[in-house]
Amino acid sequence: LVVVGNGSAGTTDLRGWKIEIDDGAGSKFVADEIIVLSQDPYWEAVPNGTILTITEKTSAEGGLDTWIHKVNRLGQAGGSAAGDGAYAWSNIHYLDPIYIDQTASSVGDGLGISSNNTQIRILKPRSGTAGQFDVVAGPVGEGVQPLSGVNNTEVLELEVDPAPTVSPYLPDVVTDTTVFIYDDGNGSTFGSPNLFTAGTQAQNFTSYQTVNSAPTFAYSPVRSVEAGATYFFNASTADAEGQGVNVEVRQIPDWLSFSNGVLSGTAPVDGTGLVELKATDSLGAATTLKYQLTVLVTDEYAQYLASKGLAAGTAFDARVNGVQVGLMYAFGTATGSPANNGVVAVPTMSGNTMTYVFDVKNDSALGVTYQTSTDLVNWSEAQPVGTNSGTSPTGFLKKQVQVSGPGKLFIKLNVTR
Repeated sequence: LVVVGNGSAGTTDLRGWKIEIDDGAGSKFVADEIIVLSQDPYWEAVPNGTILTITEKTSAEGGLDTWIHKVNRLGQAGGSAAGDGAYAWSNIHYLDPIYIDQTASSVGDGLGISSNNTQIRILKPRSGTAGQFDVVAGPVGEGVQPLSGVNNTEVLELEVDPAPTVSPYLPDVVTDTTVFIYDDGNGSTFGSPNLFTAGTQAQNFTSYQTVNSAPTFAYSPVRSVEAGATYFFNASTADAEGQGVNVEVRQIPDWLSFSNGVLSGTAPVDGTGLVELKATDSLGAATTLKYQLTVLVTDEYAQYLASKGLAAGTAFDARVNGVQVGLMYAFGTATGSPANNGVVAVPTMSGNTMTYVFDVKNDSALGVTYQTSTDLVNWSEAQPVGTNSGTSPTGFLKKQVQVSGPGKLFIKLNVTR
């Protein structure tokens, strides 16, 4: 899709717009899937001349994650070759929780795009009338123009320059059944101006040229991390005019830090949160990178214990549930799980070393032994050390145990009194 606005440089407010898809359209357009754009500030002022792509698969699945201004050349002069001239490109993953209104959208198990009369219609909220929409474009697709002919190795593409006047019902097309402005093609120019006539012609975006291009982030961040693992993102930038670019943090989870253009930190179990960075060039043009960073907790212990011939329950993932067994007297919690500063103790990782900090009852008659292992079979005695990591509850002492090695790491506490 191309944002055309009034046909010249400027921006268009796309908040709340709908993109409807009818896969296998008959005599009347019926939306099988509906994508509703959110109220995020990006949609309030989308630059005219922006190519919008919507993907069903993430980068990890072989598709592409959301990437605002993956390309921005709006400040560049140039010809009409794909990849040249004044245009921008933003990709949106259809399940993105920030840029797509997931509550209002209806996408079932995916986007219904095929070679069987797929048609698209775009609507915008009607001014002053809540819940009502006006058609901006479409239906467009096979069955409207061309009537047929798009097979499963082809794309349907617009073969003229994108403009507000474009319509599959233009008079010069209606009277000529051999020349179409929407037609089948053999190659996709995903994310850049369309090529057609055997690649000898390309769309021209010159009318959307601005005085300066907004900067772009050079890389797309990974959007999930395992609890206990280190997260890393290099927030390098580029600018089509070579302007200097400054990156600032708008918001990040408190376990992340940003230094020398790098976002990094060790993910805690409850570390899921919003990341927002803003890149601004020396002329004030800006691009925001905003995404939900999800901390995953994958419990692989059942499979691991089975592979060792050990019964389920021999060990627990303390990142999720604490230790699950223990003595309320020894550790001061109703469940008997060790606690640290009043909350369930959670081990932390640094490289190949696991550190476990917890509070234990200050009682000379209480015997506590500490063991560590890398396989749940061979155990070694460990000597805990005191630590000043926070203040223990009255009557308790804070202890720290560490174990190092590749792969999985385990700590066992034996308590007697």
